[in-house]
Amino acid sequence: MNLKLHTPQPPAGLLSALERARLNYSTAKTLFHLVWLGDEFYCGVFGDGDNGAYEWFTWNAGKLEHSDAGYGGTDCALRDVLNKAIPA
Repeated sequence: MNLKLHTPQPPAGLLSALERARLNYSTAKTLFHLVWLGDEFYCGVFGDGDNGAYEWFTWNAGKLEHSDAGYGGTDCALRDVLNKAIPA
């Protein structure tokens, strides 16, 4: 069995929207996690790894929503965005 690796590419406009995000605690330098949730819906984590400050985001049909919390790790930001994007 040969498993294929699916690495989603950021949709058009997402990276520039992240760069323009107004944040109090983080700087958009790196996209750490990108999860495709179907159609035009994505979520993930971006931030400034050097400063140890991260934010979650959702991207749905060209609309960006993000935290501005300055998470200390990508794991907690990823947990929170997945809980937000996929409610129980």
